[in-house]
Amino acid sequence: MARIIFPVLLLEFFCIWHVFNNDKDQKWYFIIGLIPFFGSLYYLYDSIYVSDGAASSNASSVATRKSNARIKELEALLDVTDTVSNRSRLADEYFKIGDYKKARSLFESCRTDGAHDDVGILIKLVDICYALEDYKTAISYGDQINGVSLFNKSEEKTAYAWAYYHEGRIDEAEQVFKEMDSRYSNYVQRLEFSKFYIVTEREPAAKEVLAILIEELDSMHQEEQRLKKGVIKEIKAFYKGL
Repeated sequence: MARIIFPVLLLEFFCIWHVFNNDKDQKWYFIIGLIPFFGSLYYLYDSIYVSDGAASSNASSVATRKSNARIKELEALLDVTDTVSNRSRLADEYFKIGDYKKARSLFESCRTDGAHDDVGILIKLVDICYALEDYKTAISYGDQINGVSLFNKSEEKTAYAWAYYHEGRIDEAEQVFKEMDSRYSNYVQRLEFSKFYIVTEREPAAKEVLAILIEELDSMHQEEQRLKKGVIKEIKAFYKGL
């Protein structure tokens, strides 16, 4: 009997602590105290599962409203002051919400009106044209800035490489990926390089790239690993799945 009562008491105490610590409705003290086991289970379901789901939904809704408000603000600003800077800022917001056609139109208008050689804008256009599956134009923009330091270090350069791949220019795609294959840097780009080897049916080469990546990441200091935990998790999961 004690084996059953003790876990129930622990569950009840935890739920009461959670109610107090999170300033929950007073009704929960009554529900948990009256029917400890089922009351506690009901509390956990309502407060953790249901509330967390609602919080996630609300957070997404708030983020969308903020993004829409920001776009309206920038559109109004552009109507008043039509500058390359204001177009670029609005294009960035369109890109964030996935409206690639509007983003492309604005960035290309920036180039027409005085920012023809702006590397930052060309980098964004490579990414946008790739997202729109306009691979030829993505390559054209990438060709103009390939070799420029800012582009070489950017994650957007992977879109340039993949555009070559989708155009059937496999050797050129591989060359671009190799340009990004630098030790102790470019982790996202090198992960994409391994994926390129997979789709071109060269699994041993993909595994070699990933093994070197994992070795580098495992040798990092704990703080560096914390900062890169997202890409570390993705790299290891991809390697494990091969």
